[in-house]
Amino acid sequence: MVGRYENLMVTLLSNPSMPWKKLTTREVDESQTEVIIIMIKVTSIWKAFLKGNFGYLAADEIDTDKGASVPGMNV
Repeated sequence: MVGRYENLMVTLLSNPSMPWKKLTTREVDESQTEVIIIMIKVTSIWKAFLKGNFGYLAADEIDTDKGASVPGMNV
């Protein structure tokens, strides 16, 4: 029923948080995209630094099937 009608009342009753989402969110602009790309690069460099200097592995690099763990942490 909800997907077939473009009625404001049906929309509000079926998904009451959607109007708030439209008021509080906006599209990402170009400067925000640049910051996101820079932070991804910085994170990658930081992970490489920790791995090279301290032997730390990021959570996505740990092979839990082999029982590997992060040094200094109980995983």
